Amino acid sequence: MKAQFNWIFILVAGAILLIFFVSFAFKYKALQEEKLNIEILVNLDRSLTNLQSSPFTTIDEIKLPVELEVSCNNLIVNDKKYVNNNFLFSPNKLKNKMLILYKQFSMPFKITEFYYLISPDKKFFLVYNPGNSLAEQYIDNLIKDLPEKFKANVVKATNAGNGKNIYFYNANVNATKIIVMQNKVNIITSLNTYEDVNEELIYAAVFSDNFDCNYNKLNKKANNIAKLYYEKAVLLQNSRCSYVAMANELNNFKLTQTKSTSIETINEGLSFQDCPTLY
Repeated sequence: MKAQFNWIFILVAGAILLIFFVSFAFKYKALQEEKLNIEILVNLDRSLTNLQSSPFTTIDEIKLPVELEVSCNNLIVNDKKYVNNNFLFSPNKLKNKMLILYKQFSMPFKITEFYYLISPDKKFFLVYNPGNSLAEQYIDNLIKDLPEKFKANVVKATNAGNGKNIYFYNANVNATKIIVMQNKVNIITSLNTYEDVNEELIYAAVFSDNFDCNYNKLNKKANNIAKLYYEKAVLLQNSRCSYVAMANELNNFKLTQTKSTSIETINEGLSFQDCPTLY
C-alpha cells in the first residue's frame, strides 16, 4: 500500500513538474519573441529618427530576422500588432533585409516625413508605351533621382515584369496607373484618382501597397497645417502688408502641385515687399 502511495506521489509530482517546465518553455518562447519584436521596432524607430536629422534625401538598411508586415497604421511582427504613426510607403511584407529611403514632404511648406521601405529582392516595373516620350522621360528622371541601392530595384520596361507593375498609361489592368501630361501628373488606383501630384507622391504610389490609406492620412494632416498657416496669415494682415491672397489660397487648400506653386509664389512676393513670409 505504501509502495502504491509512493508511485502515486511520484506520478503527481512528475506531472506537476512537467506542467511547470512546459508552461515555462511556452512563456520563455513568448518572451523571446516579444524581445525580438521590440528589437526590430527599436532598430526601425532609431533608423527613422536618425534619418530625420538630415534635410537631404537619405538611405539606411536594416536586417530583418523575421517577416515584417506594414500597413497604413500598423506594423505587425510575429502576429503582434504595433501602432504606426509614420508615413511608411512599403509593400505589405518585408523580409531578410529592408532598405529605407527618407524624403521630406513639402507642398510647399513642410508637412511631414516620407519613408520608402523595400526589400532588396523586390522589383518595381515602370511600364510605358514606347511611343510615349513624355512618360519615358518622366520615368528616366524618377530613376535618376533615386539612390543607387534603390535604382537596382526599379526597372524601366515596355512590358510587365515579375514584380510590382506600375503602368504609365491608362492600361486595362487592376494596378496602379500614373498618367503623365504636359502640365501635371495624375495617379489612378483601384479606389481613386489623385490629380496634379508631385514626385514624392509618385514614389509613394510606386513603392506602397497602401497608398490610398496613406494619402487620406496625409491629406488630413496637410489640411490641418494649412489651417494653422491660414490663421497666421490673418494675424499678420496689416495696412502695409497684405496677406489676403495667401489667406484665400490656404482657405481653399488642396494637396496639388498647382496650389503649392501658387502659395510659394505669393510667399516669395511677400519677401520682395519686405513683409514677413508665412513659412
